[in-house]
Amino acid sequence: MELDVKWADKTIQRNQADRVELDVKQKTYSTNMINESIRMSADGSGLREEVLISLGGW
Repeated sequence: MELDVKWADKTIQRNQADRVELDVKQKTYSTNMINESIRMSADGSGLREEVLISLGGW
């Protein structure tokens, strides 16, 4: 049985691209959840801005 090298290379590249895309989506989702949590918990006293600045969001 002979290994189809072209197919294997193409599959590896496709898997790596999918992994990068999913990693970006996960990081975006996580950042959005943190920002939403900060927004919901802020009491209007400037806390949201202070936290975002400290996290590098501004």
